[in-house]
Amino acid sequence: MKADQDSQTNAIIGAAMTVHRELGCGFLEAVFQEAFEPELAALGIPHRREVHLHVFIPRNVYSVLAAAKKEKST
Repeated sequence: MKADQDSQTNAIIGAAMTVHRELGCGFLEAVFQEAFEPELAALGIPHRREVHLHVFIPRNVYSVLAAAKKEKST
């Protein structure tokens, strides 16, 4: 199981590095998200956007949206 997780982690990091290498720096996060999603899909890596997470900090629990909502083109 650990080897599977390590290989998937390496694939995700590799995909992120590919996107960064192609785009360079200076773009907003939304631009990287748009480029990263098809890169993950091409590698067959399951993924989801806009996932709610529960963040636990002693004595507090926060529910946060993990990514900005994707706006539809009109």
